[in-house]
Amino acid sequence: MKTLTILLIFLSATCTAQVDTAHRSFIHNFFHQFATTAVVEKKDLLVYGMQLIAGAADGMNQALVYHGALKGHPFWDYSTSWTRKYKNYPTDTRARFPGSKTWAVGITDGNHLTRMINRSFTTFSIAIAMSEHDPWYELVKEAIFSSIINRIGFTYMYDKVFKVR
Repeated sequence: MKTLTILLIFLSATCTAQVDTAHRSFIHNFFHQFATTAVVEKKDLLVYGMQLIAGAADGMNQALVYHGALKGHPFWDYSTSWTRKYKNYPTDTRARFPGSKTWAVGITDGNHLTRMINRSFTTFSIAIAMSEHDPWYELVKEAIFSSIINRIGFTYMYDKVFKVR
């Protein structure tokens, strides 16, 4: 009797009906997509391109601030270019043009320009990715690839173009 019980348990565990393949789990869909479709799709290229530009702008910003890149240039020199938003700093601290101290500060000097490019391109690429109405695992894939591509742009500008000599 004990042997028969063990045999029935073994048979019930190993002999199952066929699985309905039309309703597979999300885990199967997540891994199956990489085997059946291109990893980088055409619709994602805009998002990845924007992330590359955002990363490059961030890398340039950090090179300006911490490497002292383009020192002496009136627009790009981090230590002095911030005064360009004023009429005649330090005697006259009024705005040089409408918005130069508020909403248009991004075009007054290199530091603010690179920060504006980084933030706007990152924000717009996230908005584009979210508007595509992809499944959650597609968004995770895009987030991972976008982060990697962003850091590639950063590393290129920070370590290659504006490398400390």
